[in-house]
Amino acid sequence: MLSHWFLFIFLAGWILVCVSCEKEEDPPVDELYVLTVSATNGSVIVVENGDTLTASEKYDFPVSTSLDLTAVADKGYLFSGWSGDVASAENPLTVTVDDSVGVVANFVEDQDEDPPYEAGDQKVFKYAGHEILMIYCPGGTFLSNEDDSDSDFEDGPEVTCDPFWIAETEATNELVADAFNGMEGFEFNPDGGISGMVGDPFFEKENKRAHNYVNYYTVKWGDEILMDMGEVLGERLDIYYEGDFRVYDNRDLQPVKYITWFGAVLVCNELTERIKGGGSEVYDGIDTTWLDDETIADFAETGFRLPTAAEWECAARWQGSDASNGAYEYPAGSGQYWTPGNYASGAMDVSGNADASAAVAVYRYKDGVRPNPEASDDVKGDRQANALGVYDMSGNVWEWTFDEGADGYNRLIWGGGFVSPHYDLRIAVPYDGIWAGGTGSDLGFRLAMRAE
Repeated sequence: MLSHWFLFIFLAGWILVCVSCEKEEDPPVDELYVLTVSATNGSVIVVENGDTLTASEKYDFPVSTSLDLTAVADKGYLFSGWSGDVASAENPLTVTVDDSVGVVANFVEDQDEDPPYEAGDQKVFKYAGHEILMIYCPGGTFLSNEDDSDSDFEDGPEVTCDPFWIAETEATNELVADAFNGMEGFEFNPDGGISGMVGDPFFEKENKRAHNYVNYYTVKWGDEILMDMGEVLGERLDIYYEGDFRVYDNRDLQPVKYITWFGAVLVCNELTERIKGGGSEVYDGIDTTWLDDETIADFAETGFRLPTAAEWECAARWQGSDASNGAYEYPAGSGQYWTPGNYASGAMDVSGNADASAAVAVYRYKDGVRPNPEASDDVKGDRQANALGVYDMSGNVWEWTFDEGADGYNRLIWGGGFVSPHYDLRIAVPYDGIWAGGTGSDLGFRLAMRAE
């Protein structure tokens, strides 16, 4: 009798143990796994059982869910493969979620064929938390201004401009400070030009005899000043140096100021190397005795650069098929219209109309209604873009172009700044009274790039 009870207890315990084991082997019904997808210069479409899911970076799925992922390239890019937890060149790609998984869709620029870009199309370059948005300008032929002493701002010469990309906004303090922080020293060969990179910091704080000296007031490269900064004559500027370059609070997205033509050129090269890789820089001939007329510009390269004077004016005047606001058609019968030269870029009337100019530009209004700005404003701010979608081509800060002035000594700047009267906003009238090493409290730049 006792043995029967013992056998019964033994069998019951064995059954409980087995049931317990079976329960531990089965995953909880409500456990979900995370699929993370990411893409730059494209997007990823996620399909489950034939249903396209709402675009997201993270999705939750039960175990063993089968998904179809399709990589879609932005205009001008090609899909180059998947990476992350799944490495494959297939597109679409089928994945089964057996655990949390991260998938990256990779894209490269389409170098073989010019994509069908249209005016105002955008291309975004991302790196290290920064985003540079470039706007496509199709170029064209327009009448420029030869004599700004008369009232005819379209008296020639005729200017023809090839397609190009131009930055949506002026270069910011945040972007330039980060570019300076990332620069490394150059090693120069006896014949001039860059022969290689060395690991030393680009700027030396303590050695005042160094060609790349920096202190609280000045950034210097060779014989040239790149930027004034810090406290100059008691005036607090935007960027300062304390072991690295920093931006004063609330000035990150304001356009960089007090930067020379030399400084803008070096920033262009630095951003090119970081984003597009070495070998596509536009500018060369940069040595410790660097002069602006020694700068070699290879406009066939795809790196960042300063706009030419023709490109700047083309982007500022372009209106496409929009014949409003007193625009002029050129060439005759082409259906292509251009903003008159005595307007601010994107404005609806001549620069002297304060309402029209203030809608697109930060400048010295002097209209008795608006308080004059004390400093530059954040890029874009609450202003309107021009017909291409480009902001602040008139006002906020003057902008460097690559071109020399008529005297062959100074460089052309355009657009006017926050201390300018309205007539400096006129897009037909550049200023050629400042040399490449000059700076100003309302002088900055914006990036341009060759169209592929």
